[in-house]
Order: sequence, then structure tokens, then C-alpha cells
Amino acid sequence: MKRFGIGLVILLGLVLITLYLVKISTRNQDKELPTSQDSLLTLASTPAEAYQQDSEDLGVNESRAEETNLAIEKLSRHGDDKDHTLYKHLCFLLTRSDDDARWTSKLQEEMRKQPNRPEWVLLLATLYDSSCHADCEQALYYFQKALKVVPRSGYFYLSTIEQMARCYVELGSLDSALMYTDMAIETDPSFAGYHYNKAMILHAFGDTKAAITELDNYFAHPNSDKDDAQAYYKRAYYKTEIKDLSGALADVEQAMAKDTAPTASAYLIRGDIYAAQGKSKQAKADYKTVLEETFGDKSLTRVFALVGWGHKKQAMQILTDNIKECKELGILDDSNFYLLLRTLIEHRHVELARYFWEISAEWGYPYPCIGENTRVVRNNPKYKELQKRGVNIL
Repeated sequence: MKRFGIGLVILLGLVLITLYLVKISTRNQDKELPTSQDSLLTLASTPAEAYQQDSEDLGVNESRAEETNLAIEKLSRHGDDKDHTLYKHLCFLLTRSDDDARWTSKLQEEMRKQPNRPEWVLLLATLYDSSCHADCEQALYYFQKALKVVPRSGYFYLSTIEQMARCYVELGSLDSALMYTDMAIETDPSFAGYHYNKAMILHAFGDTKAAITELDNYFAHPNSDKDDAQAYYKRAYYKTEIKDLSGALADVEQAMAKDTAPTASAYLIRGDIYAAQGKSKQAKADYKTVLEETFGDKSLTRVFALVGWGHKKQAMQILTDNIKECKELGILDDSNFYLLLRTLIEHRHVELARYFWEISAEWGYPYPCIGENTRVVRNNPKYKELQKRGVNIL
């Protein structure tokens, strides 16, 4: 009787295991094979969750390349959710990739397989647009293709014309950049951020007064973030350019009050304002804070704080070191950019050097690229004036 009981337990165990394996097999089949009623988009309610689960199962967060590949696969097979979660995540991953050739080939393959899906054209354009020292001409080619198939409203349309405006800034075409930004404002007037973008475009082409007006429009917009410290910092810096020092100081003080942890850049802006007002003691106090917070690094924030405090020789040495290091790494655009700044500072054109640094950072590339965008500087009207005077460094 005891032996019969043991045998029964073993038999029941085998049955349970068999049922479990059948369940797993069925679940995997359901997961991999959509029914005839399903299309790419009828599965769009859950692909983001499925992708997240697969990410956790495979541990792909340890490899960005594997994560990118998985996201492309899921977007191809299952579509996306209504918030375009996979597409947005792929944009994030591709803008931080250092293997552009691989993803260009992969995205072109998906374009051939699914020619009516705008995501692949847009992702390819994004890859060209956001690569280190981007190929904006090629990006615009794909953005224009995308505009022919995306609806004249909604996320994809707005995202496309916004990125096209950025490309035209890099190419030095103010009229086109403003045209696409104004199209975005007209299409979605509820989004305050387009006024912020327009301000940066105007500033990149040297029209600082118009840029300040556009930032005023941003703050006046009913949907703007009234606690946006970065926007106040930006307007403060713009006002220093046109010598509205009291307005600049008011903005930077407001920004620092809203900022939970003001960075060295904030103290640099305020230090420059104090210095321009002739308040040497306050300026040096802020420059000292910058130097303490940037101790040991070779950032341009430190360079301009040293210049402001009168330690020009140390600032020039940092720039010389940066020039040398970039040359050794083969990053010639950035080496030339540091050379331009050193030349301007050496000849006492500090404000112009500061302006070029500002616009290069405003339109900078994401990691893993070097932050400065020298193409924006090279196509800037003020730099073109330098070229006429024989300065042709970039």
C-alpha cells in the first residue's frame, strides 16, 4: 500500500510537469505567432510591455547594442503603443550609438520590408541627425521622405519638422529653420517649448534681442514651466550680451532661487554680470566658487572663470592642453574649436569666444559625442565676419 502511494505521487507529478510544459509551449507560440486577425498595429497596446519583459528576461540592459536590436525587432513585429514608446526609446538608443553603420543597414532593411511605416525613415534620419558631427544633408533627405507619408498633425509630423529645423541651423539656413519652427508653433500652439527652440535658433544666428523676445513669449505661454530655471539662466546670459545687466541679474537670481543645486555655470553667469557691473568683490566670489567646483578638470566653464578673474595664462594652458588632446585623438573639429577660442581670448575678444561656446553647447550632440557643435559656429554670421578678416580656423 505504501509503495502504491509513492507510485501515485510520482505519476501525478509527471502529469503536472507535462501540463506545465504544454502551457509554456502554448504561451511561447502565442507570444511569437500573431493570429490571422492580428496586424502589426492591433498588437500595439502591449508591445512596450512585451519589450520590457524581454529586456528583463534577456538581461539586455547590460548591452546597449542588444537592447537596440531587440527594440527594432519588437517594433518591426508588433508595432508600437499609442505613445510611441518603442520609437522614442529607439531614438534615445540610436542617438547614443557609436556603431552607425550597423544601424543604418538594419534600418534600411526594415524600410524595404515595411515601406509604409514612417518610423523606419524617421529613425534613419534621426541616426544621421544625431551622429557625432551629424550628416544633416542626409538626415534632411530622409525627413523629407517621411513628411510625404506622415499625417499633417500628430507626434511624427511635429517631431519631423522640429528636427528639420535643427538640421537647418547646422547648415546655416536661418529662413528654413524658422519656417519649420513656425510650422510647429502653428500646428501645435499649445506647446510652449517651440518658443524656447525658436529663441535658440535666433540666438544661433546672432539676433539676441529677438531671441530674448521669444523667451519672453515662452514664459508668457499658459503651458510653460514657470519654474524652468534653465530658461531663466538662458535669458540671463542673452541679456548680458545686449548689456541689459540689471535684467540679467534679476533673471539669474530667479534661476538660482528655483534651482535646487546651482551648477558652476550658474555662478559663471552671475560672476560675469557682476564683473560687467564693476562689482569686483562679488564677481571674484562667484569665480572662486566656479574654480572650486571645477577643480582638476579642463572644462570651458573653468576657462572662462579663470579669464574673468584675471588668470588668463592658466586659461590659455587649459585650452592648449585641450587642443593637443583632441589632435591626439583625431578629433580635429574640436581641436580647431579650442584653437578658435584660444585665439579670440588671446586677442581680447572674450565675449565673442563666450558666445561661440554658448551656441556650440546649445546645439551640442548627445553622448558619446564631444559636446560642442562646431558646425553651428562655422555657419554663424559672426564667424563668417571673422573669415572675411582672415580668421579661418574651423
